[in-house]
Amino acid sequence: MIRTIAFANALATVAAAGSVVCAILSLLAPDFVMGIAQTWPHLLNLELIRATTSPGVGSIITGVITFAIVAWLWGYAWAWTYNRFAGPA
Repeated sequence: MIRTIAFANALATVAAAGSVVCAILSLLAPDFVMGIAQTWPHLLNLELIRATTSPGVGSIITGVITFAIVAWLWGYAWAWTYNRFAGPA
């Protein structure tokens, strides 16, 4: 059995940390981030939807918080569902 709250907390923490790293990289090396992102969706040109301004501090903070909340909810749901399928040992 997976401890649902511990799993959700861990996922939210890792997601928030990743979001902060991504935000910092986006501010310091936007071309690097765009280059990495461009390799993920094959046959799509992300340059066409690239932001023309850097994100503000408020936007970054809101993004980190909401991303962590969504990650926590998904982590909890995943662990809860896993425990239901795993059943008693």
